[in-house]
Amino acid sequence: MPEVNESNAETPSVSTTPEPKARRRKISLPTLRGRHVLTGLLAINMLVTGALWFRVMTDKRPVIATIGLTSLARNYAQSLASDPNVSPEALQIRTQLFMAEGQKEIDRLTADGGIVLLARECVLKGEDVDLTPQFATSLNAQLAATKSPTVGTVSDAAAQ
Repeated sequence: MPEVNESNAETPSVSTTPEPKARRRKISLPTLRGRHVLTGLLAINMLVTGALWFRVMTDKRPVIATIGLTSLARNYAQSLASDPNVSPEALQIRTQLFMAEGQKEIDRLTADGGIVLLARECVLKGEDVDLTPQFATSLNAQLAATKSPTVGTVSDAAAQ
């Protein structure tokens, strides 16, 4: 076996002298002055104002519509009063049914948010859309499905 001479073997040399450290640069952040803060707040204010202006300009105005609820309720009460076979309990149940079906129809008409619905008596002046005929027709269809008296003819309800 050949002998390995330790002096011939390659060994890494270890140096005992320290390497110079790399100098770090001192990074300084910009100082915020009052004018910088005010400029930033002004920019934010302009963005928010622009967004609100855009929303106002692109939104649709809701339609103001009216319904002759008093005349519809009066016609319904007259149709119940003319029926001698209606007991006080049945009268109460049919009145509650009328109110519930009317509320469902109001909810359906105003579900998309494009209509502001008012009683006809609430509007003193101005242009509005009268939905009483459509409301009465739809309410009559719902009441007919429950075999309850109707609110009267559409011409009667719109005329009063």
